[in-house]
Amino acid sequence: QTSDVVLAWLLSALVLAFLARSWRSVVLSTLHRDLAAVEGVRVVKTDVLFLVLVALVISVAMRIAGVILVTALLIVPAATAQNLARSFRSMVGWSVVVSLVSLFGGTALSFVANLPSGPTIVLTSSVFFALSTLSRALRARA
Repeated sequence: QTSDVVLAWLLSALVLAFLARSWRSVVLSTLHRDLAAVEGVRVVKTDVLFLVLVALVISVAMRIAGVILVTALLIVPAATAQNLARSFRSMVGWSVVVSLVSLFGGTALSFVANLPSGPTIVLTSSVFFALSTLSRALRARA
């Protein structure tokens, strides 16, 4: 529905604005709560705002895309990014890239191959995870 898409865009803008304004606080409170508190971050407030935004994003995404796809897009790109990244910042970047490429690549593949889009997106994301796991194993051996 159009209202769901508008809500998703508005929520996306809200999340991006929050992260742009509070990135340092979110990272500090995520990685080291005590250090964040010493640095003057209002840890509880930051955590609550972040969790509320995550809950809103999940609930809106489930309305649009469904439970399985949302769960896969939350977990698999982050796991893939963890295999590829060397820092928290690069992990976030890799996660976004893997999510977007899985979403657009899986959608395109489903259109070309006449397959259902949800499972194709999940499969695409899972292929990236498998490749990242293989890459990590090869790097560990070298």
